[in-house]
Amino acid sequence: MNTTPVWDLPTRLFHWSLVVAVAVAWFTHESAVFLPLHVLSGSVAGGLVLFRLYWGFFGNGHARFADFIHSPRAVFDYLLGVMRLRPPRYLGHNPPGSWAILLMLGLVGLLVATGFLVLGASDRQGPLAGWFSFAWGRSFKEIHETLAFTLLAIVALHILGVLVESLLHRENLITAMIHGRKPLHGQSPAPAVVPGARWGAVLLAAALLLPVLLWFPRPGGVVGGKPAPFFVGAPLAQNALWDKECGDCHLAYHPSLLPAASWKPLMDRSHFNEDLDLDEAVTAQLLAFAEANAAERQLTKASYNMLRSLQKTGVGQVMRITETPYWKRKHRNIADAVFKDIRVGSRLKCEACHQDAREGTFQGGAMAIPSGSALAGKENKS
Repeated sequence: MNTTPVWDLPTRLFHWSLVVAVAVAWFTHESAVFLPLHVLSGSVAGGLVLFRLYWGFFGNGHARFADFIHSPRAVFDYLLGVMRLRPPRYLGHNPPGSWAILLMLGLVGLLVATGFLVLGASDRQGPLAGWFSFAWGRSFKEIHETLAFTLLAIVALHILGVLVESLLHRENLITAMIHGRKPLHGQSPAPAVVPGARWGAVLLAAALLLPVLLWFPRPGGVVGGKPAPFFVGAPLAQNALWDKECGDCHLAYHPSLLPAASWKPLMDRSHFNEDLDLDEAVTAQLLAFAEANAAERQLTKASYNMLRSLQKTGVGQVMRITETPYWKRKHRNIADAVFKDIRVGSRLKCEACHQDAREGTFQGGAMAIPSGSALAGKENKS
């Protein structure tokens, strides 16, 4: 069979690299533990879109936008041909396929942009860290998720279109995107390869590596006695007196985990029916530190969610972190056996699963339930 090269190597590598990047991003979006992989795959997808924009103007024949941007009339005529089971054949992208590709490129670009907005607002990470409030982070996340489901729908239509065209024209379009060639069937050969186009592969490799080289964090140091995760929360104010007095009996929970109104009664001498045996000067210093760093300051995503859950549900003053609606929702699927396990101990032992509990940052990537048959639990989404 007389065939002609249609898809050059950079275009094929781009296509399958984007498939892998989007698939990894999709399957890692649920868990905070996989956040670094989700962010990395999304960043790579962003680099690939930038490469494709360049290749759409300066690449080889059928890769250029000028070759496959068709009019709405052409799209209608093609779909009419599909309904009659006789669609016209294109060596490059057919009209509806070309618009699907442009739409997918735009959606991936928007997903990357909103992903960085979510990362910067909700997790205080990435190049936009701290630019927006946690409340904005929730809005960005809703937009990000809507875009993701829209992309998934367009991808499904794209795959369906590939299968339909392969069936009607009796050719395998999937393998054509692997080896790059298609039968001529009397049509004109593909436009000649652009001289120096091999540099496209070099640019593609740069697009893949750029996010890692430019900004993706390298883990380093120690948090909670273990190697630091990729994303470490911004340091919170610490107080040696707080650590000593609270840490003598339990984890010195950071004051950002409860509202200021909760800390005053907790500093009372009858602290859960126990005498704290603190003089007034020490109590005043501890209370001042607690109120200056209470949940109202919204220093972390956890403190923002704690406070929001109290305000939203109308729950009054709480004396325990485990009494807040947010804590209950986050831990609702964790079996009692987890808390009773000797490696955890109780619901009060945050440090058993949260590597950064002592620092008070509670980053999702720093959380890991100890493994074991008795420890059946499911992580809850924020």
